[in-house]
This record gives sequence, structure tokens and C-alpha cells, in this order.
Amino acid sequence: MYHYNPIHDSLAEEISILLASKVGQIGLRIRVKDDFEEWAYVLRNAPATTAVSPAFDPDFCDLEDAFWLELRDGGEWPVGTITCKLVAGDFLQLVASGELWYGRRTGSEHAMRLLDGPGLPTLRGQIAYFGGLWLHPDYRGHGMATYMPRLIRAMARRRWRADWHCGGVLKQLADRNLPIKNYGYANIVQVTDGQYFPVMAREDSWYVPWESPEEWAETSRRYIADNEHIAATAPLQPLGGAQALQSTKLRAS
Repeated sequence: MYHYNPIHDSLAEEISILLASKVGQIGLRIRVKDDFEEWAYVLRNAPATTAVSPAFDPDFCDLEDAFWLELRDGGEWPVGTITCKLVAGDFLQLVASGELWYGRRTGSEHAMRLLDGPGLPTLRGQIAYFGGLWLHPDYRGHGMATYMPRLIRAMARRRWRADWHCGGVLKQLADRNLPIKNYGYANIVQVTDGQYFPVMAREDSWYVPWESPEEWAETSRRYIADNEHIAATAPLQPLGGAQALQSTKLRAS
């Protein structure tokens, strides 16, 4: 169980300011939202999407402890999203049963067989689960797939102080090691092997990127150290948690 560390709060604020500055340099603003009906509508109508994850669809899951980030460029439509929710229990069992995605509508058809072996981590307790990353094609290749996963994890760290951070990717992204290289997770483990994946309605392998609070802190410190020149010029507007980013346009000075 996570033991509160005030250093993690200050680190989360520092990396949030850094990343918000990077987003502002591209000319985008960030809004923090909790209306997941809106998120599902955006994703169902967005260009270049692969699926709307039921894990963040209120038709399937209760999302009282959840939020999402919206990116805007001044237009009428969002140009990016990423989501997070807090779940409790044994994370891999939530995966195996399908409850992670299908919540109150989970049925036997959603169950998956996990790989059997000593390599699977024990991820139990309060778990922040991240997903729903989408970027408009016009904003791909600008580093947003690096900034947004790190930003939402920092915000979730301050909001929930969870025992673990966990995500999920299919084989194509895992083979490119994007959860480590781009998203900044400390670890990744394969949990299913080429079986039917109900979310995508096809056979695939699913992988879990994960980190403890201490691992998150270490990777965050390294990221800040590698970007000190940005941090030095970041706007000094305090974030004060998720709501302070809402409707605020943050640009580098």
C-alpha cells in the first residue's frame, strides 16, 4: 500500500508545469474534464481512431473516480484526448475477467486467459489505469504522445496517490517499445498471447506497462533533468491540481 510521500506531490507539480509548457509551445490548450459521455462522443466521431475503449465508456463502467484531458487548438473540435480512472483490487484479475473494460456489463464472453508464469507482477490495491490516447493526424509527430501520458500520470499521482500506475497496449505498440520510450513507464509485461481480444474483436496480444510510485518518481526526475532548459522558461502559474488547468492556455514565455 502506498505511503504518502510529499516529495511526490511537488515532483508531480514540477513535471506538470514542464509538460504544460511543452504543450503550449505547440499552440494547444488543455482542459480537464469528467464527462465521459462527451469523451465517448468525441472518440466515436474523431478521425483516425481504432476503437472507443469501453473501459471509459459510461454505458459500461462507473466512472466516478475518473477524468480525461482534452486538447484544443482554438477550433470547434478537440484535437486530442487521454483518459484515466481509479480501480481497486487485483489488476490482472480485472483484465482476465474483462471487468476492467466492461464493468457492470461484464460477461463470460469477455474473459481472457492470462499467460502463466513468474513474470507477471502483483498489482493489487488502488490502481490508476490510463488509456484513451488519441491525437488528430495534424498533431502527430509533435511529441504529444510523449507529453500527454506523462502529464496525466502526474495529475493522477496528485489526485489519488495510487499504489500503481497501469496502462495497456497491443502487440504493435509493444513491439516498438512505445510505453517505455514515449509514454515513460518503467516496466512492460505481456499478459495475453494471440488470443481473442474482445475490445478490438480480433486476435491479438495485450501488454501492461506499469510502475510503482517510486519508479514513476525516478523516471519523472530523469525526464525533468533531460529538459531543464524547458523547465527554466516554463510559465510559473501554479497548477494546484487538475482544475487549475481547466480552460487555461499555457504557453512558454
